[in-house]
Amino acid sequence: MTSTATWPAHLNNKINPKDARVSHSSAPPEDQNIADRHLHDDAATFLQALLEVRHLLAAEWSADILIALQFGSHRYSELLDKVRASRVIDRRTGRCRYAQTRTFICTLRRMEAVGLVHRSELEGVWPREVHYELSGTARTLLDALSLAIGWHKQHAHPDLIRRATSELRTAGPESL
Repeated sequence: MTSTATWPAHLNNKINPKDARVSHSSAPPEDQNIADRHLHDDAATFLQALLEVRHLLAAEWSADILIALQFGSHRYSELLDKVRASRVIDRRTGRCRYAQTRTFICTLRRMEAVGLVHRSELEGVWPREVHYELSGTARTLLDALSLAIGWHKQHAHPDLIRRATSELRTAGPESL
């Protein structure tokens, strides 16, 4: 049985198992060399970061909000109208998407709480005027996502997308 006590101390501190939910059983066997252990640690760190980015974008309207705010700030009603005006069809369901107010505001508040969106309210104005804009962190996230979109345009052939979405459609939500 492998114990984390045999790992160098600097590797044990990189991922906190309590925060990362990385099992100690995923550790490489003791007979592997230090280089292999570093590769394992890098893979676990990469996977953890990938999952965290996925969670940032998991809210139903987060990508739409990022896109809508990329060119400047908007008031809440303008932002909601801009997202609702999108005619993107969900390939998994085959339906046009529509932002429900409650879900949209929850996503917007979550994005504000994690620091992707800044909310500013003008003082002394009635009715109150609230504006939303992207943070610097969100702008760098959009830059990184543009690389992923470039990969998608180059490698995600329509047949691949059709197979992936049809499998999701036929498998149902219990398979997710």
